Amino acid sequence: MPDMFCDSEFAPAPRVDAEGLSRAAGADACRSTSKAALTDLLWLSVERGMAVATKELLFRGAQANGLSGWELRPLHVAGSPEVAALLLDFGADPAATEEEEGGTCLHTAAGHNSAGVVRELLSRGALATWTDRRERTPLHWAAESNACAAIQAILEASSECIDARDAAGQTALAVALVRGQVDGAEALLQAGADPLALDRCSRRAVHPQLWAAVLEARHQLKLQSRLPLLLWRQAVLAARAETPHATDLHSTPPASSPPSSSDAASR
Repeated sequence: MPDMFCDSEFAPAPRVDAEGLSRAAGADACRSTSKAALTDLLWLSVERGMAVATKELLFRGAQANGLSGWELRPLHVAGSPEVAALLLDFGADPAATEEEEGGTCLHTAAGHNSAGVVRELLSRGALATWTDRRERTPLHWAAESNACAAIQAILEASSECIDARDAAGQTALAVALVRGQVDGAEALLQAGADPLALDRCSRRAVHPQLWAAVLEARHQLKLQSRLPLLLWRQAVLAARAETPHATDLHSTPPASSPPSSSDAASR
């Protein structure tokens, strides 16, 4: 059983076996001095947020910027702010991109709703305006995943990207709404995202008449934080205008129906 894990307090030997960490890196990878094997082990410890093991592996030569067998860099799967900080201390590049979509570690942390990691990265030089291959910012990734804590963490650091557009001209708010991520949409709206921003096909995130109905309903019901309910109310959606600029939001309500407007008024 690898003495590396015992020395670094990664886990007792039986637990290492049970988690399959040595098998994941190869039959005898834990005793190997191969930097590739060490990097695979580093990826596993980083993903689990194990700071002591991460530090030990880095001291033993694991590459903070190395690609694992899964074509990911350790910083892209950082499971805690502590391991993210260690990787940065050992020279990990926060601007390095992953292979599939070209996202940075800030993109992946935002998509996983890892708000603590997001804050650590932003405090250490990562930029909220970085984009992937589709020109999407970390805020787009957070919006797509309904990652409200990450949305808040990004916008606390900078509001510069709140209405940034991707290659299709969509803002993070538009992405959230098309995906039906109403909690994320509410967080963005409350932070000041523009609901009437046009994409490259002249479509708006929210139809102007729908948005007017939402604002009126919120005023009448004296609700300040119930936008998910109001955005998806059947009565509001049924009142949409027939225009060529209607988006999926207007024709595809979520599978589960929200409470009725009469229920909302009684609360």
